[in-house]
Amino acid sequence: MLKRRAAVVATGWVGDTLACTAAAISLAEERDFLVDFYMKWPQIQALLSYDERFNTHLYKDNGLGRIRLWSKLKNYDLVVKEPSQWSHNEPFTAELRRMAGCIPTPEFDLPVGNVLRHHKQIKPGKPLIVISRDMYTRAFGRDVDLFVRGLEPYFEISWVGLPPDRNSRKGKELDLMQDAEKICMADCFVGPEGGMLWLAGGLGQRTIYFTERIQHAKETLGRGDSFKAVGNENIFPNGRHVALPLYCTNDEAIRIIVNSISCNSGI
Repeated sequence: MLKRRAAVVATGWVGDTLACTAAAISLAEERDFLVDFYMKWPQIQALLSYDERFNTHLYKDNGLGRIRLWSKLKNYDLVVKEPSQWSHNEPFTAELRRMAGCIPTPEFDLPVGNVLRHHKQIKPGKPLIVISRDMYTRAFGRDVDLFVRGLEPYFEISWVGLPPDRNSRKGKELDLMQDAEKICMADCFVGPEGGMLWLAGGLGQRTIYFTERIQHAKETLGRGDSFKAVGNENIFPNGRHVALPLYCTNDEAIRIIVNSISCNSGI
């Protein structure tokens, strides 16, 4: 008997797209569909190619590209499309799984993380943290350079993500595999809520993240509670993730980061 075919269509930013893979995973594992995953971000295509639970396809985010996509979708038994507006009543991952008729669990995983961690080397010296460059565009008044200087006595620091003057639309020619490798080689990821935080969580990396952007979304959207929808404490409730207190000072953030990582690294 031929398996039924399902399509999952991600239409949002990189973080939303990674969240949408949760539905593709569950449709394959729970409901035994053959799943095609459609997205518009070439920079994560190589990362998703390691996931054998679904096939990843790119579509062009323009009028003709969307017409071609909708034409293809007529051939599927089930189509699950990212909502134009998330409810913000539950984790994005759980919401889309619910729409797909699957168990609305929040966790998801990116199998490429297991491949990249296989090459991780334990080195003597200070623990290594990766910081997302979108700290600068989502600072909410924070002096990011001062924050980083405060971390330097305790950690080796590496950076991931696009420069502050670029977003995902201007970074399509870049492959996030190198950033994913940096994340997997580190002891912890630090940054604000956003695509890089979703990537780090999906790769299985521990994260410590700033929450001001979540509060901003909660205040401006006028629906739901963004603190229930995003942030790795919600997406991975059994993981070792830490949400920093809202509008904490640099000194408070540094103290929490040092104390959290010292439990495992012996700072």
